[in-house]
Amino acid sequence: MSRGDLKKDTRLFDSEGTPCFTAPECHIVEKDGYEPMPTDIWSIGVCLFAYCSEGKLPFYGESELEIQIASRQKELELPESFSAELKEALKVMLNKDPSKRPTAE
Repeated sequence: MSRGDLKKDTRLFDSEGTPCFTAPECHIVEKDGYEPMPTDIWSIGVCLFAYCSEGKLPFYGESELEIQIASRQKELELPESFSAELKEALKVMLNKDPSKRPTAE
């Protein structure tokens, strides 16, 4: 199933991907699943953060489990060198609550 085939109320119950770029709700999937579209916004936010910080990641660890814990529990720390606009964009894209992330529209 491609993203283009997904309906607005689609729920997913498993996840694959690179742990550092995976949204927190994908690491431990609740019984009612998760919406896939907000996870794409999270991943784009991680890419933007990495691009603007010369390869650093917002949430990291020595193992997949440490990465999962960091993305679920650690506060987002933004470098002082980021502009106010970039900081605001990253704060909403990397919001741990998927319902508060912006949409691609």
